[in-house]
Amino acid sequence: MFNNRRKKSINRLLLNKITLAVVGFIIIIAISIPLARNVSKQYRINKEVKDLEKEIVGLKSKNSNLNGLIDYLKSDQFNEEQARLKLNYKKEGEEVAVIKDESADNLNNDEGEINYFNFDDINKNTAKKEVNNSKKWFIYFLGT
Repeated sequence: MFNNRRKKSINRLLLNKITLAVVGFIIIIAISIPLARNVSKQYRINKEVKDLEKEIVGLKSKNSNLNGLIDYLKSDQFNEEQARLKLNYKKEGEEVAVIKDESADNLNNDEGEINYFNFDDINKNTAKKEVNNSKKWFIYFLGT
């Protein structure tokens, strides 16, 4: 009788709806935690693959640009331009006219090379426009 009563109470406990719901809930949680980890890991991997694919496209574009530059640097046109600029060469039948300007004499440096930009004037102009950092913050906050 004691043994029989004990079996009935165990059966009632196991077959109780609340007990079954709790056990089912625990099983669902036990299954969903690894599943959530796998889904998260898959998402990160897919994102990394997309980023790498974008990088590949960018590198292919850069590579094609560099190949175009290499082809240009190997071309006769580039060699001809460099010969004209650096060695003052000209084609047969071509005439070269040199126009001397007095302001160009001011652009020559001591070594006889021509400076196409007067950096001293540029540095003086930019130095006048520079404002110290505290003044910039004052202007930023007060708007004056």
